[in-house]
Amino acid sequence: MGPMSGSPTAPGARSVPADSAASARMTVGLTIAGCAVGLVLRWLASQTDPWLDEVWSFELLPRMLGPSDVLFELHHSNNHPLNTLFLYWLGDGGADFWWYRLHTMVAGVATIAVAVAIAARRGVPEAAFASLLFATSFIAVHHSSQARGYALMLFGALAAFHALQRHHDRPTLANTIAYGAAIAWALFSNLYALTVVIGLSLWSLARTVEREGSVRAAFLPLLRLHALPAIALGIVIWVFYLPGLSGTQFVTHRYGIVVQAFSLLLGGPFVGPAAEAAMGAGIVALGVGLFVLRADRDREWLAYALVIVGAPALVIAVTQPKALFVRFFAAAEMFLLLLVAFGLGWLFRARRAGVAGPIAALVLAGGMVWGNLQHIDRLLEAGRGQYGAAFRYMADETFGGAFVVASDHNFGTAMMVRFFDRFVPGASIGFSAEEDPRRPPEWFVRVGHPRPPEFVYADQLYGRDRAFPGGGFGFDWQLYRRVPLGDALRRRGVRE
Repeated sequence: MGPMSGSPTAPGARSVPADSAASARMTVGLTIAGCAVGLVLRWLASQTDPWLDEVWSFELLPRMLGPSDVLFELHHSNNHPLNTLFLYWLGDGGADFWWYRLHTMVAGVATIAVAVAIAARRGVPEAAFASLLFATSFIAVHHSSQARGYALMLFGALAAFHALQRHHDRPTLANTIAYGAAIAWALFSNLYALTVVIGLSLWSLARTVEREGSVRAAFLPLLRLHALPAIALGIVIWVFYLPGLSGTQFVTHRYGIVVQAFSLLLGGPFVGPAAEAAMGAGIVALGVGLFVLRADRDREWLAYALVIVGAPALVIAVTQPKALFVRFFAAAEMFLLLLVAFGLGWLFRARRAGVAGPIAALVLAGGMVWGNLQHIDRLLEAGRGQYGAAFRYMADETFGGAFVVASDHNFGTAMMVRFFDRFVPGASIGFSAEEDPRRPPEWFVRVGHPRPPEFVYADQLYGRDRAFPGGGFGFDWQLYRRVPLGDALRRRGVRE
């Protein structure tokens, strides 16, 4: 197989052996601890209300006559094929919203275990930091507590990387199949896995050519390794994507999204100067992690550089998307989180730093965890929006419980009305998409800004009533209520 196979000192092999009995026991303990903490956080987050993206996925399900429709009929941007299949099999969970997210919770916890296994190749400190950071990552908790395909994709991406690491340690049929299956899983979960496919394929090309000694000699090993991923990618693109996807298109600010992706991963704020400072810290962490791998003559630095920077930049440059979201960088964020764990492990065991090294590593890790837990706490408190509470409040405040809602976000609010109507006992909720002075709605949901104290809609005055903020990436709802005619006339008279 070449001089690198099975060699513990060869470039690309782990720098700190983790095969002793003590290290193995510690790794198992760290995995169990990380998965336990991660499960609790994801379970709590999964109790919150579904938000628009999830409800949008639910509304696709009635179009399905069978599992094959996921690929051949539901050509929609909100259809993440593997996720939609799980939703189809799980069925209606009613008001038990965690049921819709069961598969993503499992995938999220499994991702922690894979991350610890990857980090343990370098040593116990790296495994400990990986266990801590992945368990408490706000981004990871967000993805693995919603009924979408991103948590499934992240599990497949890290599992594929781990299988590829083992393949380059010792090429076997089992490792080849594991890699191909994991890549297929990731691609059928969400096409954002394409950045991982590109990054790992290029890294594998470099490693295989190096091991075999020439491009010609590397051709057949690479063909065997990438045959299944190529087939999966072809099916996903040609069968599912190329027939044309429907779905609402948005325009986003790319630089702001990149800043947000870096900042949230490290526990920084969503926006503002502090978020940009956090992005700078993230770039430093990237450099340190790559330096640690490069200093150990570890060829894996190339894999991380490609997945985190190279492949996403290539995809953006080629596709020129109008809309760019933080979730596009989900895989890059998880690979960067591994690099952060490596950097902290390197600092923890830095001999020249004395006791300052471990203290600094623990302080930095503690700061990241604290920042991420602040976001998770807001997610647990407000969910991705308090839609059910908002509808129950409107029902309680409306005589007879029957009312009509209008909004500045017709598409999303109408969808939430259709979904939550059955979860508000004794209420009958309608939605008005048109401004009709003959039938003015009782309530108005304002999603966008500005949010004035009052405004006129359908020739009626509406006053700000109550706010229902969301946490994470959800929506803040500001409720406005129609002002009775007498009060409206008095208010207008005062102003005049």
